[in-house]
Amino acid sequence: ATVIATAPTMSRGMFVSMSQQMVMTYGSSLNAWDALTQDSGVPGIGIYRDPLLIQWCDVSNFFEWTASATTQAGNFRIPTGSEIVAGGATKNRNIFWTDLDLYVQTYINVPLIYSTNKVGSNCGILGQHAWGQFGDATYWMGKRNFFVYAGQGVLVLPCTVWDAVFQDMHPDAGGTACCGSNTDFTEMWWFWRSRLNV
Repeated sequence: ATVIATAPTMSRGMFVSMSQQMVMTYGSSLNAWDALTQDSGVPGIGIYRDPLLIQWCDVSNFFEWTASATTQAGNFRIPTGSEIVAGGATKNRNIFWTDLDLYVQTYINVPLIYSTNKVGSNCGILGQHAWGQFGDATYWMGKRNFFVYAGQGVLVLPCTVWDAVFQDMHPDAGGTACCGSNTDFTEMWWFWRSRLNV
């Protein structure tokens, strides 16, 4: 393994958008010198991490991260929420959860590369690994409900054990929550930290 010097120095997470073979990073860093010089002509100092920034490399070239007329590398800053908590590649789209909302990103080629749209409000995810896929649907655990997205909008999943799940959840459960699918029984499973586990 070697460091890719041209990639973002820091990020909250990353995944590969398989159809275009692009590495996607979220909550990633910018060189303040470049960013401030481009915007205002005044050089900045150091590197900072933007918790709402998505960046991606060129098609099939994870060494090229500079957006230009000859590359498909680029970036997009999500306008709502305080941070991107999770992200991943699903069928024909990339998805990103902030602490508040769900955004879907679809590939549209040059010049804009990706179209990024908010498809759900007040449906943020509990933690980075609290989501999973089953068929064409994506399921996740929020701070107060379970949700599903299958392309037509976000729906709250009915939960007959809501009290036992969300009232028993430890305040720091987000970092430990994870999701899995049991295809033999058409089930989604979630694991999280209980208040009883201190």
